[in-house]
Amino acid sequence: VPARRGVARFFARARTLSRSDIEEIFKVNGGGGNGGSGGGGFGELVRLNAPVPNQPNTDYSGQVAVLLTVTDKGVVISAKSTNGTTHPDQNVIKLVVDHVKKNVKFKAQPGAPIRTAYYTVQIDAG
Repeated sequence: VPARRGVARFFARARTLSRSDIEEIFKVNGGGGNGGSGGGGFGELVRLNAPVPNQPNTDYSGQVAVLLTVTDKGVVISAKSTNGTTHPDQNVIKLVVDHVKKNVKFKAQPGAPIRTAYYTVQIDAG
């Protein structure tokens, strides 16, 4: 969809953290915490849709980066904004996170561990 003045543009991507990604994060950040991402020979998460929230009424532009936790059934069980979020309006961030959690779906992979994915939405001032 071409960008027009006053219209929100939305971009979404999902990514599963691989075991090497997690090991690299723990090596750089000093480790600790619980894993649960990637691994197990199940391959990448496959996102089945790219939901776009309704145009928020905002005077600011920025990205909302969402960390999703996904079950082996492809269902998102939690979603939270990450430090990659650059949009300053907390109401817009909450609207996007809630919409993504309720609407994004992944391909079921029975027996897969709980994994994480990232979904980013670009919001432009309108």
